[in-house]
Amino acid sequence: MDHAFIMLAGIVLLAYTTQALAGFGSVIISITLAAHFYPIEFLLPVVVPLDILLNIYIISRHHRHIQTRLLIKTILPLMMLGLLIGIGLFQHIQGERLKMAFGIFVVLVSVAQLIAVGKRLEMKTGMPPWASGLLFFLGGIVQGIYASGGPIIVYAADRSNLAKAVFRSTLCALWIILNLVLVAAYVLTGKMSAETFKYHMLLLPVVIAALFLGERLHDTINEHQFKIFIYLILTMAGMSIIFG
Repeated sequence: MDHAFIMLAGIVLLAYTTQALAGFGSVIISITLAAHFYPIEFLLPVVVPLDILLNIYIISRHHRHIQTRLLIKTILPLMMLGLLIGIGLFQHIQGERLKMAFGIFVVLVSVAQLIAVGKRLEMKTGMPPWASGLLFFLGGIVQGIYASGGPIIVYAADRSNLAKAVFRSTLCALWIILNLVLVAAYVLTGKMSAETFKYHMLLLPVVIAALFLGERLHDTINEHQFKIFIYLILTMAGMSIIFG
């Protein structure tokens, strides 16, 4: 195992523990931090299938918490439309341009999320249907390009004032559906390879460990403080990608 893979394994442990705890964060944290060691075009086909496996496990245990109506009637249709557009854009954005654009995206969304989390210290407010719909659509586009539309979707879904367990299970169900589409696109466009599969096998024990940790933390950690911590990490990581 070389230095880059050891760093990747540590990043995956952090990212997928976050996913198991809160229902989001695995792909965007993995890609943001691991982009210093591997190309984003290689990382996405590695981490997205692992994300599906983790989310399937969570849903198998906590499916009763899924807010089916919100998922099927509101979030999924708009995200799927945006996802198809994002997948098309992904074919034309490569290399350093992709890395720079991703760093800028992470910083902007993370700062916005920190501000939103700070405001929620005082009061949660609703969002007009057209505004939340636009965010779900934009989140689908970002999901198609970076497999990391989570921050946008998290912000919009959080304004629905869902309970923590409902919030996590509903988002995990959403990621399974969207990421299955992404995996199919990766296969059809030749981005999945024997090398990708080797990384899946090497990282699977790390994901299992992260799942165990995240499940344990879900009922004990202060989620509000944890969100602040995660978005601070993402902001600094995004800045390091832009100026690194």
